[in-house]
Amino acid sequence: MVVTYRSLRKNIFIVPGSPITLITKFDDCNWMIDPGMGGDRVNSLSNVLDRVNIRDYNILVSHTHYDHVETLTYFSGREIYVNEFEYSQLINPTVREQATYGFNPLPRLLGLQQRLIPSYNVKTFSLANAGSLSSLKLLDLSGHSPGLTGVILDDVVFVGDALFGDVLLKRVGIPYHSDVFKSLRVLDDTLRVLSDKGFEAVLSHGPVIKNQKFGELIEFNIRRIKQVIELLTNELDVGGTIEELTIKVLKSLGAEISASSVYLGSVTTSSIVSKLFQDGRLDHAVCDVGVKWKLRRY
Repeated sequence: MVVTYRSLRKNIFIVPGSPITLITKFDDCNWMIDPGMGGDRVNSLSNVLDRVNIRDYNILVSHTHYDHVETLTYFSGREIYVNEFEYSQLINPTVREQATYGFNPLPRLLGLQQRLIPSYNVKTFSLANAGSLSSLKLLDLSGHSPGLTGVILDDVVFVGDALFGDVLLKRVGIPYHSDVFKSLRVLDDTLRVLSDKGFEAVLSHGPVIKNQKFGELIEFNIRRIKQVIELLTNELDVGGTIEELTIKVLKSLGAEISASSVYLGSVTTSSIVSKLFQDGRLDHAVCDVGVKWKLRRY
């Protein structure tokens, strides 16, 4: 087996994949961030750990979506750390499914496994009380998920799914964010500052980027979210159910239309509709095809 990994700094390594896995070596503690998913992932990561001479390590889960934690049960890290807001999602696959996808058949369509993560060595942390774990400086990047956590290592920032690559965004059309407006603040306030300081960014589903490209990708993500909000608001002038609205936005963006893209895009759509309704801008009505949402006429 060919072992593929990349050294970003002397003791910072990334293992390619979607998502990538970040591995660090420190005097006080070694870390693996997001072991990921896939049949070959376990062997690949085990071989990389051997190559960089790591036997003892902790695991940090940036957030609990399936693609980031599916292989977690195969690794014997000392302790597993997760944001307190996502603890129940990590140890309970039913909660994980509901929180990520809602009660719909998408997990079955994707063939996801309901893997139970033993809780005996799972530790939680609160970003409100502690900004670091050992040598890891933690960042609150919540928005994509309730407890998405980033990591700063020297001049490298692991941004997880707070920032998506342009190729992925062009394909999926609607980026997945459980709280769209929190994600916008993270992009505008947190990641833009790091970009201006010259940080190199590691994306879970995208390239490793730095300097001007980091800033350009932040702007691209912001524009795409605002474009989705604008397209959705335009469609709400006529109205529709969450799924109808999602499909119309996906078509406007020229994105692929599939059960997966509709269900995942509907999470983002629901977040926007919820905020517009909270702001008093929407009316709703129950009909034969579901709950229809429409801009309020004044």
